Amino acid sequence: MQTLTFKNLDRAKTAEYVKKIAEEGFGRKVLAVKCMGGGSYGLAYKVDFEGESVVIKAFKAAGMHISEARQLRELIKYCPVPIPKVHFVFDAVPELPIDGICMEFMHGENVFTYFPFIFYSRKKKQAFADAVADALIALHGKTKDKFGELDITPYENWLDYYQPFAHDVLKDALELNRNGDLDEEITEIMVEAYDSFSEIFSEKVEKASLIHGDLNVMNIFADKKSLQPTAFIDPLDCMYADREYDLFQLNNYSGKFFGLYKAYKAKQSTSTYCDVKVAFYGLFHQVAIYIKTGVLFKFIMNPLLINMNKQLKLIKRK
Repeated sequence: MQTLTFKNLDRAKTAEYVKKIAEEGFGRKVLAVKCMGGGSYGLAYKVDFEGESVVIKAFKAAGMHISEARQLRELIKYCPVPIPKVHFVFDAVPELPIDGICMEFMHGENVFTYFPFIFYSRKKKQAFADAVADALIALHGKTKDKFGELDITPYENWLDYYQPFAHDVLKDALELNRNGDLDEEITEIMVEAYDSFSEIFSEKVEKASLIHGDLNVMNIFADKKSLQPTAFIDPLDCMYADREYDLFQLNNYSGKFFGLYKAYKAKQSTSTYCDVKVAFYGLFHQVAIYIKTGVLFKFIMNPLLINMNKQLKLIKRK
């Protein structure tokens, strides 16, 4: 699996570049620039003009701004929850050495970082989970006969795409383990899961569904009063895939507090082995992220290991 090479983005210096890019792009004076945060792949800035704000996201890895803009433009066509509109995409030049996207500023609070949401009433949290599930089901209703990237769907069967991917993830994980860079506990469970691949993925995926690819609570905004979703942001690996490949993120971070995964399953029929498939998808995805970025979040990884182990024990009892 190919690893990514990242630029080091200094927040203050990047803010200067963002200001210049915004002023050139809109032909207007910028009043303020504020870093909203970021992660492994980039930094996001709120840019204020007179009477209007936009977001500029600067990317650390080459080419990611192009793919994310394409994904946002595809999702906005089919998602009932608002997706940021892309204003323009820009490539690094010597005087402004960052790649990025300028997009619509989305209102609402980040569901993960606005901690009080966890203590809202059960009724509001259920309504929130239902709205997220309905939006995902709408996205998944956009289908194709073949699987793959947004513009290139060459795979007749889902496993023609996914099994080689999972095999490569496992191979690279074992190499990292041999070098002392990945815990034995992780690779042992991965090997056990992969040994059960044919059983876990025994049901054919009939249709390729449009997926967001990274829809966890960190990428959902909601209204502070009603807790209704106001935006989905930051797709990753948005593609035409098994729709259940979009579900493992629903339990990440504080997703379980809102019952997102349960709400989806209550509204949409799923495969017999959905729970174990989702456990497999989540574990192998997180290890793939580590291989690409060199960053491993144990607070995400540990629940994935526990769930994978639990699901493997359950299928062995059947």
